[in-house]
Amino acid sequence: MKNLEFKDIYRYLPFNLEGIHHLNNDVMTIHLFTEEISQNSISLLGFFNECTPILYPHDLTKEIEYNGEKFLPTVWFRDNYYLFGIQQDDMLQLISMYLYIFNRNDSAPDWFVSKLYEWKIDVNGLIPQGLAIDKNIL
Repeated sequence: MKNLEFKDIYRYLPFNLEGIHHLNNDVMTIHLFTEEISQNSISLLGFFNECTPILYPHDLTKEIEYNGEKFLPTVWFRDNYYLFGIQQDDMLQLISMYLYIFNRNDSAPDWFVSKLYEWKIDVNGLIPQGLAIDKNIL
């Protein structure tokens, strides 16, 4: 069985990735800077040794929650196309291509994939490999 590696989670790190602690099942948050450490936070090294990441499944048509707001990623992209300097028709085409043609993040623009990491969507297929926990089942 594959072990969780830094390359699997590094793009989630700027967005306070959460994980379940193996010993007590507490939800822990990775903080990269010591001034942010609190009771429910953990260092990167500690995270690898003691936690399993919590992510949303890789399905952009299912509701997620981010910063207290619930939404469908596909609808959010459709409604916020202007933030990325493209036309709505181009965004709709990109969403369609991502859902039905691209293999995960292959060939998708980096700004699009970065948003998925920010929302903690399982871009790397860690949940099916048993390397992350589906946030919806917690």
